[in-house]
Amino acid sequence: MYEEELNFSKEIWDKEWSSSNQLERKDNLVLFKYKYFISPWLKYLPSNSKVCEIGCGNGQWLSFLRDIRPDIEYTGVDISSVGLDIIQKKGFNSIYFDISKTHENYPSFDAVFSWGVIEHLPVPELALYNHFRMSNKFIAFDVPSKRSPATRWLEFRNRVKKMSLKKDWMINGMRYKPSDLNSLISRLFVWDPSWEIIHKGSNYSVLPNIHPLLKRIDNLLPDHFRSLFGHNFGYVLKKN
Repeated sequence: MYEEELNFSKEIWDKEWSSSNQLERKDNLVLFKYKYFISPWLKYLPSNSKVCEIGCGNGQWLSFLRDIRPDIEYTGVDISSVGLDIIQKKGFNSIYFDISKTHENYPSFDAVFSWGVIEHLPVPELALYNHFRMSNKFIAFDVPSKRSPATRWLEFRNRVKKMSLKKDWMINGMRYKPSDLNSLISRLFVWDPSWEIIHKGSNYSVLPNIHPLLKRIDNLLPDHFRSLFGHNFGYVLKKN
C-alpha cells in the first residue's frame, strides 16, 4: 500500500476502534455468523490451540470466542495502534502486521479469520494469500457481496455523493460477486491443493440499515435467504 493510503487507513481504523464496544451475544446476526462461520472450525480445535483474528480492531470477536473457548490462545493482528492497545488491555496477544504486502517471516496459528478486511486493500488476493501463510488448519473470511440489497444501496448512495472509487474501497471496501471470489480461491488452491472448502455463503444484514422497520424485517429473514443475500459473502477453509 502506498504510504499516503496507509496513513489514511490508519486514521480511519484508529477512529473506528477508539471505543471498546462488545458484541451483543443474543444478536441474530452474531449468532448466524457463529453458527456458519466460526463453529465449524472452533469446535474441532484442541486445547491450547492458537487462533488469530486478522484486522482484529477492538477485539470484540476475540472476546466473543474466548467466552466460548477460554482454553485457546488468542492473538489479534492489525495496523491500528489504537485497536492493538485495546486488545492488549483485554489480555490478548497483539501483533502489528501489514497483510497488504509479503513478508519473509510469518506468525503461525492453527486458525486465522478476518471479517471484512481484504477488500479494503490494493491487492486483496495478496492479503488473502497471507491468510494461507499464517494458518496451519483453518481459515475463515468474508467480504462485501455485490448481490446483497444492503451493498447495492451503499453503491447507490456513493454514486449520489460522487465518492471516488478509491476512497469508497478504502472506507467501505470493494464489493465482490460470489463467482469472482470463488475464482480467487480456486487460484490460491492451485498453489496449495491441500485446502478444501467446508462452508461458503453470505451473512450479516440483507437489507440496508437505514430505517428501524427494515432492521426489524431483516431480523425475521430465514437463514437460507441470509446465506444468499447477506451483506458479506465468505468461506471457511480446512487444510487436509
